Amino acid sequence: MDRRARAKPSPAIVVAVMALVAALAGTAIAGPTATTSVSKKQTKKIAKKQANKAVDNLIPIGALDLSEIVTEEESTTINNNQQATLTPTCNEDQTALSGGGKFNDAPLNLNNLDIQAMHKDQNGWKTIFSNRSGTNNRTVTAYVYCLTG
Repeated sequence: MDRRARAKPSPAIVVAVMALVAALAGTAIAGPTATTSVSKKQTKKIAKKQANKAVDNLIPIGALDLSEIVTEEESTTINNNQQATLTPTCNEDQTALSGGGKFNDAPLNLNNLDIQAMHKDQNGWKTIFSNRSGTNNRTVTAYVYCLTG
Protein backbone atom coordinates (compact mmCIF):
# COMPACT_ATOMS: atom_id res chain seq x y z
CA MET A 1 0.00 0.00 0.00
CA ASP A 2 1.20 3.28 -0.96
CA ARG A 3 0.76 5.80 1.75
CA ARG A 4 1.27 9.33 0.89
CA ALA A 5 2.63 11.54 3.54
CA ARG A 6 0.23 14.25 4.34
CA ALA A 7 1.84 17.61 4.98
CA LYS A 8 0.40 19.74 7.75
CA PRO A 9 -0.45 23.32 6.82
CA SER A 10 1.97 25.88 8.14
CA PRO A 11 0.79 28.26 10.87
CA ALA A 12 1.00 31.14 8.36
CA ILE A 13 -1.51 29.43 6.04
CA VAL A 14 -3.89 28.77 8.95
CA VAL A 15 -3.79 32.43 10.02
CA ALA A 16 -4.23 33.63 6.41
CA VAL A 17 -7.28 31.39 5.86
CA MET A 18 -8.84 32.53 9.14
CA ALA A 19 -8.29 36.18 8.19
CA LEU A 20 -9.84 35.58 4.77
CA VAL A 21 -12.92 33.92 6.27
CA ALA A 22 -13.32 36.71 8.83
CA ALA A 23 -12.99 39.38 6.16
CA LEU A 24 -15.54 37.76 3.85
CA ALA A 25 -18.01 36.99 6.63
CA GLY A 26 -17.67 40.34 8.41
CA THR A 27 -20.30 42.20 6.42
CA ALA A 28 -22.56 39.19 6.13
CA ILE A 29 -22.65 38.78 9.89
CA ALA A 30 -23.39 42.47 10.52
CA GLY A 31 -26.42 42.50 8.21
CA PRO A 32 -28.78 40.04 9.95
CA THR A 33 -27.92 41.23 13.46
CA ALA A 34 -28.57 44.90 12.76
CA THR A 35 -31.26 46.23 15.07
CA THR A 36 -32.41 49.24 13.00
CA SER A 37 -33.67 49.27 9.47
CA VAL A 38 -34.05 52.15 7.05
CA SER A 39 -37.20 52.57 5.01
CA LYS A 40 -37.24 53.50 1.34
CA LYS A 41 -38.49 57.00 2.28
CA GLN A 42 -35.61 57.49 4.73
CA THR A 43 -33.11 56.23 2.16
CA LYS A 44 -34.33 58.80 -0.38
CA LYS A 45 -34.15 61.57 2.23
CA ILE A 46 -30.59 60.64 3.19
CA ALA A 47 -29.52 60.35 -0.46
CA LYS A 48 -31.01 63.77 -1.28
CA LYS A 49 -29.27 65.34 1.71
CA GLN A 50 -25.92 63.84 0.69
CA ALA A 51 -26.38 64.96 -2.92
CA ASN A 52 -27.17 68.52 -1.82
CA LYS A 53 -24.10 68.50 0.40
CA ALA A 54 -21.94 67.38 -2.53
CA VAL A 55 -23.35 70.14 -4.76
CA ASP A 56 -22.77 72.74 -2.04
CA ASN A 57 -19.14 71.64 -1.84
CA LEU A 58 -18.72 71.90 -5.63
CA ILE A 59 -20.53 75.23 -5.95
CA PRO A 60 -19.90 77.12 -2.71
CA ILE A 61 -22.20 80.02 -3.59
CA GLY A 62 -25.96 79.98 -3.79
CA ALA A 63 -28.21 81.65 -6.34
CA LEU A 64 -28.58 84.71 -4.11
CA ASP A 65 -24.80 85.06 -3.97
CA LEU A 66 -24.33 85.21 -7.73
CA SER A 67 -23.20 88.55 -9.05
CA GLU A 68 -23.60 90.36 -12.32
CA ILE A 69 -20.77 90.62 -14.85
CA VAL A 70 -20.52 94.01 -16.56
CA THR A 71 -18.28 95.24 -19.36
CA GLU A 72 -16.24 98.42 -19.12
CA GLU A 73 -14.74 99.81 -22.36
CA GLU A 74 -12.23 102.39 -23.47
CA SER A 75 -11.70 103.51 -27.10
CA THR A 76 -9.25 105.66 -29.05
CA THR A 77 -8.05 106.29 -32.60
CA ILE A 78 -4.61 105.23 -33.85
CA ASN A 79 -2.84 106.72 -36.84
CA ASN A 80 -0.48 104.75 -39.09
CA ASN A 81 2.77 103.55 -37.46
CA GLN A 82 1.51 104.34 -33.98
CA GLN A 83 0.75 102.38 -30.84
CA ALA A 84 -1.90 102.92 -28.22
CA THR A 85 -2.20 101.44 -24.74
CA LEU A 86 -5.65 101.26 -23.22
CA THR A 87 -6.49 100.00 -19.73
CA PRO A 88 -10.21 100.05 -18.98
CA THR A 89 -10.78 99.52 -15.25
CA CYS A 90 -13.51 98.16 -13.05
CA ASN A 91 -15.14 100.20 -10.29
CA GLU A 92 -13.91 99.82 -6.72
CA ASP A 93 -16.71 97.38 -5.82
CA GLN A 94 -15.93 95.21 -8.86
CA THR A 95 -13.22 92.67 -9.72
CA ALA A 96 -11.57 92.35 -13.14
CA LEU A 97 -12.05 88.83 -14.52
CA SER A 98 -10.95 89.00 -18.16
CA GLY A 99 -10.73 91.37 -21.07
CA GLY A 100 -9.60 91.97 -24.59
CA GLY A 101 -9.42 94.37 -27.47
CA LYS A 102 -10.56 94.88 -31.04
CA PHE A 103 -10.09 97.09 -34.08
CA ASN A 104 -13.59 98.50 -34.62
CA ASP A 105 -13.38 99.53 -38.26
CA ALA A 106 -11.17 96.83 -39.78
CA PRO A 107 -11.93 93.37 -41.14
CA LEU A 108 -10.57 90.51 -39.07
CA ASN A 109 -7.98 89.46 -41.66
CA LEU A 110 -6.41 92.91 -42.26
CA ASN A 111 -2.62 92.67 -41.97
CA ASN A 112 -0.44 94.94 -39.86
CA LEU A 113 -3.03 95.62 -37.19
CA ASP A 114 -1.80 94.00 -34.00
CA ILE A 115 -3.00 93.54 -30.48
CA GLN A 116 0.31 92.91 -28.75
CA ALA A 117 -0.54 92.34 -25.12
CA MET A 118 -3.60 91.70 -23.05
CA HIS A 119 -3.32 91.08 -19.34
CA LYS A 120 -4.77 92.02 -15.99
CA ASP A 121 -3.36 95.26 -14.64
CA GLN A 122 -4.47 96.21 -11.11
CA ASN A 123 -8.28 96.16 -11.41
CA GLY A 124 -8.36 96.61 -15.18
CA TRP A 125 -7.25 95.00 -18.43
CA LYS A 126 -4.22 96.41 -20.27
CA THR A 127 -4.21 96.12 -24.06
CA ILE A 128 -1.57 97.41 -26.49
CA PHE A 129 -2.59 98.07 -30.10
CA SER A 130 -0.30 98.71 -33.11
CA ASN A 131 -1.35 100.17 -36.47
CA ARG A 132 1.06 99.50 -39.35
CA SER A 133 -1.66 99.19 -41.99
CA GLY A 134 -0.84 102.37 -43.93
CA THR A 135 -4.21 103.86 -42.98
CA ASN A 136 -4.76 106.61 -40.42
CA ASN A 137 -7.59 106.86 -37.93
CA ARG A 138 -8.11 103.22 -36.96
CA THR A 139 -10.50 103.04 -34.01
CA VAL A 140 -9.67 100.51 -31.30
CA THR A 141 -11.55 99.44 -28.20
CA ALA A 142 -10.25 97.67 -25.11
CA TYR A 143 -12.67 96.07 -22.70
CA VAL A 144 -12.67 94.42 -19.28
CA TYR A 145 -15.26 92.08 -17.77
CA CYS A 146 -15.99 93.02 -14.16
CA LEU A 147 -17.66 90.93 -11.46
CA THR A 148 -19.88 93.13 -9.30
CA GLY A 149 -20.36 92.82 -5.58
